[in-house]
Amino acid sequence: MPKKNRIVEVIVRKDGIKNPLIKDIKRIFLPFNLALNLFLNSKYEIRNNNIYPNGPKYNIFASFFLILMNALCVYRMFTFDVADNSSIEEDLTKAILGFLGTSFYFVTLIGFTITFISNTLHRENVVLLILMIQTIYRSIDISKSINSYIIRNWICLVIVIISDFTERLMYHVTCHYHVLFEQAFDIITDIMPLVLDINIMLFNRILVLLRIYLEEWIKIVETTNDDDEEQWVRFYKIYTNILNAFNLNAKVFEWLVRLIPYLMQNSIIFLSEYLYMS
Repeated sequence: MPKKNRIVEVIVRKDGIKNPLIKDIKRIFLPFNLALNLFLNSKYEIRNNNIYPNGPKYNIFASFFLILMNALCVYRMFTFDVADNSSIEEDLTKAILGFLGTSFYFVTLIGFTITFISNTLHRENVVLLILMIQTIYRSIDISKSINSYIIRNWICLVIVIISDFTERLMYHVTCHYHVLFEQAFDIITDIMPLVLDINIMLFNRILVLLRIYLEEWIKIVETTNDDDEEQWVRFYKIYTNILNAFNLNAKVFEWLVRLIPYLMQNSIIFLSEYLYMS
């Protein structure tokens, strides 16, 4: 392909009808979509190699799952008692751990609810964002780096899962529950922050991908000596697509990004409880 034609214009369709995905784009988002589907938190569905917003049936099941998880969090907010799962006797320490435990369930409840609401409100924007990324992919040749980028997606996902499970495992190893079903409830609710972490990771990986596009676009523009006006118009349109993708990514994940300080708080809470009980 001639150098001057490395950038081409591709139209993104918003109608949600027969929006085909190419293989590499599906590979980019596959690890995150698989993981989020386990928690009924997927942001889109693929049928016959076409991407669509989640349908009503999926949203109904996701709603019931949300209600169940929130009910568990509310139950544990009011029943969590340090005396039930530790040998700590100091009143002040019990009060601190009780507050930390209640805070953890509250933040988990809020975070999971906001994630569901965000997915529902932005279900069409998510599809549009992925189609925008596909448009840019067809316009800019990043074939040399796409495989390494996809491998890093899998690595990042595995690291997030392992770190989350390790953190939770340390806590449960140090606790001694007198009521086993409450420990089962805690194990379920303790896994829920993983959904938020995966969403934040997805947001960051999209930013990385868009930066790769932008850097490649700059290289192409800097090495182009062609005075063809149509070519420069195409350059501008691709640049506009990249900026629009940045803005749409920020819009889709806006509330989740605002939750980052609270997610960090949850990790601090968990580690604090572990240190107190170890």
